[in-house]
Amino acid sequence: MTSSPSTSSSALNIGILGHVDSGKTTLTRRIAEMGSTSAFDAHATSSGAATSSEVRRNTLDLGFSTMTSSSGRRLALIDCPGHAGLIRAVLAASTVFDMAIVIKETTKKVSKGLKSMGVDENSPVVEMSLADGFFKEEMLDNLKNAIESRIFEPKRDTDGS
Repeated sequence: MTSSPSTSSSALNIGILGHVDSGKTTLTRRIAEMGSTSAFDAHATSSGAATSSEVRRNTLDLGFSTMTSSSGRRLALIDCPGHAGLIRAVLAASTVFDMAIVIKETTKKVSKGLKSMGVDENSPVVEMSLADGFFKEEMLDNLKNAIESRIFEPKRDTDGS
């Protein structure tokens, strides 16, 4: 999905939500072109890990990375924490999201939250699995096409404080 950058000055912010170990960061890594220092949890390790294979990559931080749509629009990817206790905090902060990618197990909770916030609960759903044996490259293409079909020019209030 790379091309020359759009003439639009507004990037779209895409929240990536799901439970712990659902593959949010793996998905983000596969579609992102560039990430911040903490975008892919490189700094997050569990205390007491005896070997590198026991290292956990869970974090409470937001990870920021970017990609460019096929139309040239800059997209900011926001990899959100997946701890169940933080879903309300993530939804409260979601006012900066222009769209969201939600892992299947979280869909019901997010749909309820969207409805309560007056957001269209009938947004497109793209089936996705990054697990070995289930992942197919066309799943990423379907996701990118769904994102592309929803791109719009956001209205940002830049006159306020």
